[in-house]
Amino acid sequence: MEKHVVKINKIILEKNLFKIETDTKLFISKIIKGSVNFTIINENGDEISLQNVEENKIVTIYGENNNNNIVIRKLVVKMEYAFIDSSSESEGDIDFI
Repeated sequence: MEKHVVKINKIILEKNLFKIETDTKLFISKIIKGSVNFTIINENGDEISLQNVEENKIVTIYGENNNNNIVIRKLVVKMEYAFIDSSSESEGDIDFI
């Protein structure tokens, strides 16, 4: 599997294909029963949803060559915001900055 760090120029949804267009390459995946056929994770390895994949984001795509396209197997998204686990033991007042 090859690793590609790319900026997403355009996300294309066709009948049964999900495509990510960059300056130099086209990354593709089949859409099966309404879901993409690859794993989407953040930099901590937590699985995240497709809504976190946006145009103009820089992502890491792991994939395999297939003719002139690269089939997406795993997509790593750098999150802009950190999520705090709500199950932590420190409950109480929240300080806003």
